[in-house]
Amino acid sequence: MWYLMLWGALFGALTASFLCVVAERVPKSQSIRGRSNCVCGRQLKVTENVPIFGWLRVRGRSTCCGASIPVFYLYAEIFLAVVWGFAPLAGLFGSVIAAAGAAALVGAGVRRLRP
Repeated sequence: MWYLMLWGALFGALTASFLCVVAERVPKSQSIRGRSNCVCGRQLKVTENVPIFGWLRVRGRSTCCGASIPVFYLYAEIFLAVVWGFAPLAGLFGSVIAAAGAAALVGAGVRRLRP
């Protein structure tokens, strides 16, 4: 069971990272394809895009210009990692709860990240 929880947590963190990209780019009519960029325009390195650990590694600051990276990204990735991580314990009902958590995250992200 622990390996299902680990895979669920990984899936949750990756999903949250993608949903944050969607919540940030769609209201600005930007494409959701391609790698993320810093506010200064530099394309982020692969190691900077790793959910949870990437944010912690750079301590919430951009490595190129020092701009602050919103803590919302970290919280969103941790939240969905925990929700999806525990979903296997609750069976199908847990997956429904996890999907509802993802929907709530998108709604909060659009409101929080909108310029």
